[in-house]
Amino acid sequence: MPEETKKRKGGQPGNHNALRHGRYIAKENIHFAHTTAVDQLDTLDQLIIAVKKTIEYTFRVGLKAETTQEINKTLNSLSLASIGLCRMLHMRDRLLTPPQFSELGDEYKELLELFKNTFAAEQ
Repeated sequence: MPEETKKRKGGQPGNHNALRHGRYIAKENIHFAHTTAVDQLDTLDQLIIAVKKTIEYTFRVGLKAETTQEINKTLNSLSLASIGLCRMLHMRDRLLTPPQFSELGDEYKELLELFKNTFAAEQ
């Protein structure tokens, strides 16, 4: 009977879903203790800068690729890193901008009453 291979810790090779959640960008688990929202944004900014530098380095190394296999590996790495970077940028944007419709409930009720009155008057 063949021996079963053990699963490694973290995201498995080829698991792109792991990148969607941003848990496996680094090999080791990184724990941050945020005291304020400013600390949280500073940490996120540092991670964004680190991913940008990694993308730049991967691109420079990829320019020296000679085989199709190396080029494909480089392009795959760049596309996965850009997905992670986009997600971090969207997260940063959501943290910085307040909700646009904070009082949508009251406005919605007023609009609904206006429609009810308009349609009731027509009938």
